[in-house]
Amino acid sequence: MLIGKHPRPRLHSGTVRRSGYWNDAELLLFIVVLGILTMLVGIFMALMQDDLKRLLAYHSVSQMGYIITGLGVGTYLGIYGGLFHLFNHTLFKALLFLCVGAISSVAGTRLIHNLGGLGRKMPITALCFFVGAFAMGGLPLFNGFMSKLTIFLACAKAGMLWATVFAVLTSLLTLFCLLHAAYRVFMGKRMDATNPANEEIKEVSPLMWGGMLVLALLCFVIGVYPQMVFPILNESTRAISAMTALP
Repeated sequence: MLIGKHPRPRLHSGTVRRSGYWNDAELLLFIVVLGILTMLVGIFMALMQDDLKRLLAYHSVSQMGYIITGLGVGTYLGIYGGLFHLFNHTLFKALLFLCVGAISSVAGTRLIHNLGGLGRKMPITALCFFVGAFAMGGLPLFNGFMSKLTIFLACAKAGMLWATVFAVLTSLLTLFCLLHAAYRVFMGKRMDATNPANEEIKEVSPLMWGGMLVLALLCFVIGVYPQMVFPILNESTRAISAMTALP
């Protein structure tokens, strides 16, 4: 099978058949397997974290797995989905890191077991964190859902239903992990609730939550109207597809 019905360029003799072309079926399968393994390793490591920043870092590893998988499928739909998720990832991950930064700046810690009940004192940060969690977890109406759905469909259409199953499972685990952390941080009871310093915790300044609201809004708008990013993603996808042809 040749990607996009075009031969691959000769990048390394060890990956080329005697016919002068890559064994595309084996190469693409390897890339997809690598993407799935990246998803699973990232999410299982994230589930074991107590530090919010480390938790998000391992989620980044897991989300890279979706991008690798989409590109590895090799079809137009797969490449488009991979690029779409890369774009979405920059939005919801930036949003979540800003939220963690806001939490750390007022609470003095990023450890989940030392946090709790911040939802009443930091409602805007809480709202934005939940939006980022919904987006990364692939909940409908948010941008992460649209790009993940594209990758799911690309895998299924390419006959890789096993990859679709693992990708969906990882998405569900991602949503569980983030919502569990969000519940403990914003709705749970803080271990040192009797500490008088807790009374000084309040919402961050508009200079901080303003950027978070913009990113949260983009996560929702693109989820509802994904066509707005189609032109640039379509051109990028076609450019990558054209690179698969020999000169």
